[in-house]
Amino acid sequence: MKWSESGERSKQAAYGVYSKTVELQQVVQTLNQSGFPCKDICLLLAPAHPLAGLARDQMMLPASADQSVSPGLIPWLLRLGAVVIPRAGCFIRSRHFLQPLLGETICCASLRNAATLLSLGIAKQDAHRVAGLISETGVFIYVSCSQAEESQHVREILCNTGADEARCLHQSVPHPGVFERETALQPALS
Repeated sequence: MKWSESGERSKQAAYGVYSKTVELQQVVQTLNQSGFPCKDICLLLAPAHPLAGLARDQMMLPASADQSVSPGLIPWLLRLGAVVIPRAGCFIRSRHFLQPLLGETICCASLRNAATLLSLGIAKQDAHRVAGLISETGVFIYVSCSQAEESQHVREILCNTGADEARCLHQSVPHPGVFERETALQPALS
């Protein structure tokens, strides 16, 4: 990542919104085959999405229980960069998603979709609209990219795999040291 003199880095990404009927493993496989590794992919599943229910059920089962209903689901989810299931849990494997989602995961039981989208850098007006689209049974797929051309390519892949909406995200992210210095200089509240 390249830092500018102002202490910011460019963050490129693309995201797509899908209905519950999409074959998520197929979408991820298509992204992988196009050169986008699992570590760069974040899923946000609506609490009522069928996979969210299966994941919740499997997380609650004792290790000795029969997991034949959906064997391999949890290992597959754990390969991704991050998976967020509001009111159920979060998996964060990739450093791309650690800092943005870290504050959200502390309260994962009460995690709200819009707050998660905002933490990933989605604009406020878009975050609330997209949260509404996925609130019932939808899926949000976010892919971190290193260049604008990559984010355009991801957007095309998401469109071609059935996304109801797909967009690119280009933003400047402050260097963590700049944020820490600015925070440290703010006066304490009494």
